[in-house]
Amino acid sequence: MKQANSAILLVFLFAVALLGGAIGLAKGGLYLGKHEVDTLHLIDILLRFEDGARIHADFSTPIGTLAFAPIIWFSQLGLNFGMAFLATQAVLALALVLPLWWIGVSRLSTGAAMLFGGVTLVTATAIVDGQTDVSSSISMYYNRWAWALAFVALGLSMLPRKRGLTGGGFFEGIVIGICLVALALLKVTYLVGIALPVLVGLLMTANFRGIAGAFLAGCTAFAAITFLYGLAPWQAYYADLLTVASSANRAFPGASLADLISAPAFLPTLIVAAAGVIFLRQSSQNGAALLLLIALPGLYYITYQNFGNDPLWLGFVVVYVYAMRPEGEFRNEFGWDIRTALSVVSITGTVIIAPVLLNFGTSGLRHLFLDEGQYQRVIPTTRFPVADDIHIANLRVDNVNAMVPLLSETNTTNNDLAEFDPTTFADCQIRLGNSTFNSAIASDLVNFEGEALYVSDVSSSVWMFSNMQPTKGSAPWAYGGLPGIENADILVVPKCATQLSVRNAMLVSIAQREDLVLEPLVDSAVSSVYRLNRLAAQSSSN
Repeated sequence: MKQANSAILLVFLFAVALLGGAIGLAKGGLYLGKHEVDTLHLIDILLRFEDGARIHADFSTPIGTLAFAPIIWFSQLGLNFGMAFLATQAVLALALVLPLWWIGVSRLSTGAAMLFGGVTLVTATAIVDGQTDVSSSISMYYNRWAWALAFVALGLSMLPRKRGLTGGGFFEGIVIGICLVALALLKVTYLVGIALPVLVGLLMTANFRGIAGAFLAGCTAFAAITFLYGLAPWQAYYADLLTVASSANRAFPGASLADLISAPAFLPTLIVAAAGVIFLRQSSQNGAALLLLIALPGLYYITYQNFGNDPLWLGFVVVYVYAMRPEGEFRNEFGWDIRTALSVVSITGTVIIAPVLLNFGTSGLRHLFLDEGQYQRVIPTTRFPVADDIHIANLRVDNVNAMVPLLSETNTTNNDLAEFDPTTFADCQIRLGNSTFNSAIASDLVNFEGEALYVSDVSSSVWMFSNMQPTKGSAPWAYGGLPGIENADILVVPKCATQLSVRNAMLVSIAQREDLVLEPLVDSAVSSVYRLNRLAAQSSSN
C-alpha cells in the first residue's frame, strides 16, 4: 500500500475539523427536533455542575465527568450551554487532527487515511444521535465522542506501521493512554470494549515503547486526579457504575444480544466482520485475523450497550480490512483472489454504515439552515439564561401526547400504594411534550420555593421548571433505587410518567420505606405532591 500524501492529508483533516466545528457554531445555538428529555438531562447536570455539585458524590450518574466538564469550562468563558456544547465538539475534532494525520501517514494510503479521518471527525462533530433520522439531536452525544477517541486508540494499536518506519512508538503510547483515560472518564463501556484489542495489537506489532507510554499516561492521570481529589471520586464513580450494572431498568437500552447478532437488520454486519476474519486468515495473515477476532466481542459489547445499536465500529473495521490486504497474490480453495475479496468486504461494510455516517456528516448543514421560527426554548422560564440557546421544535412543545391502555380492567399502578395516599396512579406514559408537561407539574410546586424536589420518574428535570432545587445525591436520570431520597423535602409523582416502569418501581420502593411518612399536599390532574417526613430512629435502650 502506498504511503499517504502527508500534506494533502493534513489539509483535508484540518478542513473537515474546521468546517464541522464552524458550521455547528455558526447557528448561534442548538435547535433540536427530538429527544427533549435527553436534552433536559444534560442541562440538569450542567446546572448542578455550575452550582458546585460534585459528579458521582452530589448527584448520581454512570456517565463520566468528561462528558460535562468541557462544556462547563466553555460556559465559564461566557458561552451559553448550547454554544459551549458546540465549542467542545469543535475543539475535540481539532485535537484529533494530528493523531489521525499520523495514523494516516504511518499506516495507510491517502484514500484510506482520508476515509478513516473523515469518519472519525464527522462522528465527533455531528448534531444527530445516529441512525438515519435527520432530526437534530444531542442525545447520547458522549457515545459519538467516545467512538472518535476509540478509533484513534484502535488505529494506533491495531494497524501496523509501514515497513521501514521506526520511532515514535512511545509517543503513540502516550496518545493511546490519553484516549483510554478519556474513555474511562467519558463512558467506561468503551474502555472495557477496546482495552484488550489495544493491548494485543501493541504486543503483536512489538510496540513495547507504546505499551510503556500508554501505561505512563494512564498512571499519571490516575495519580494526578487522586492527588487532587483523593480516592472518593473513584469510589463514587464505581458505585454509580454498579448501580447501573445491577439495574433492572436498564440492563441494555436497545436490541438484545441475540438480536444484535442474528436479527435481519444486524446480520449483514456480522457477515462482513466474519468475512474479514476468514479472508485475512486465508491470506496467511493469522495475526491480523486473530486481532480482528479478538476485537469484535468488545465492539459488539459497546454496540449492545448503546441505544440505537449503530455498528459504528464498522468505520474502523472497513479501514482495517482494506489496509491489511496482501500485496501478493493469494487465492483460497475456491480460486478467489483474497486481495479483491477483502476489498469487497471493505466496500460492503462501508455501504452498510454509510447512511449513518452520511447523516453525521450532513447534520451540521441541516442544522445551520433550520427555520428558527419553528423552535422555542426547551426551558421556557427565565430562571436559567445560560440555557437560553437550547431550543426544541414547536411540534414537541405545543403537543402533549400520551400512551394509555384502552382495554385494561384496572388502570392503576399498584393498588397497594393506596396505603400512603388514596390517589391511584394511571398507567400513562408521555410520548410527546415533556417540557410542557413539566411546566404543568411545576405549577403544582409554586408554594415550595427553595425546597429539595424528588421526582418519581426516570428524569428529575421538573425542578428546572419550578422555583425548587434538585435533591442532593439524587440521579438526574434514574437507573435504580432511590438515591438521595434521604435529602429530599418534597416528592412529586407525575400522573403521566416519562418512563412508566421506572415511576412504578420507584413508587413501590418508596412504599416499602418504613422510615418515610408521606404527607399529601397537592393532588392535581398532572401530579400528586407529598412532603417527605421521616420517622426518628427508635432507641434500642429500655
